[in-house]
Amino acid sequence: MSPSGAPGGAPKGAPGAPPSCISLASLCGRSAAEVSSKCSQAAGKQQQQQQQQQQQQQQQLKQQRRQQQREEQQPQEQRQQQQQQQQQQQQQQQQQQQHEGRQEDSLLSPCGSILSGGGESLSSPQCVFSVAPHITTEPRDVFEKALLPYYRRCLELLLSGLLGCLDSMHLSSEALLERRRAIGQCLLLAASPYLSLSTLQILINPFGRCIKTHAAPNELDVHLQQDLVEDVLHLSRFLEQQPATAAAVAAAAGVATAAADAATTAARRTAAANAAAVLAEFNDPPPIPAGQKTEPQGDSKE
Repeated sequence: MSPSGAPGGAPKGAPGAPPSCISLASLCGRSAAEVSSKCSQAAGKQQQQQQQQQQQQQQQLKQQRRQQQREEQQPQEQRQQQQQQQQQQQQQQQQQQQHEGRQEDSLLSPCGSILSGGGESLSSPQCVFSVAPHITTEPRDVFEKALLPYYRRCLELLLSGLLGCLDSMHLSSEALLERRRAIGQCLLLAASPYLSLSTLQILINPFGRCIKTHAAPNELDVHLQQDLVEDVLHLSRFLEQQPATAAAVAAAAGVATAAADAATTAARRTAAANAAAVLAEFNDPPPIPAGQKTEPQGDSKE
């Protein structure tokens, strides 16, 4: 065949190219397409895996945050529950104290509180009447008259017991005399007929521990007895500066002096009456009953 006949037998797609080259080109094109498709598939799978991993990580983070929030909320809830329980306990205690009796609460009122060693004085307008504030004026007067003897007797017993505690304390003679005088002044004021219930509450206020524990002053510890004596001393100094209490003390002293004079006069009259009766009996002996022999008086000689 001549060279001119060769182009006629060649394929249409690649004129003048050998058949081996054509097959290689087609194969390379197919392989490149397959490789690109496989690469795209692999890339898609990797993206899906990465997205799944990210979603899993996000879910894990959300779960961890929820757990942390739960752990943080649990102590807060426990604290809130504890606070609610404490509030309920406090309310129950307050209700119990109110039901136990308002008289004891009135004794421990803030009226006339004396700080040991501080020497702080409270004026009488600052004292608040704390006994049955819901009662009107007229029944309150009746209430005061009913409570005054009871409070007065309690105060006298407490002060007398505290006076007996002074002997066991290591005090100088001057300090002992000053404290005895202070307790005696409070005793005089407690016995005054012009004493009001509010002033009586001021006097009883230092004995709050005794009233709460139902213990006498001599049953307390030594340091508590000393603190109580100092409180009464400061209270006495404060009351000396008040003209009303000074007048009440003077009136009580006058009443006590008059009572002592009356007792002395009565004792003298009783002694004089007894002496007169003895003398009358000696001068005028009683008549001897009939049939009773009398013994001779003096030395008789036969």
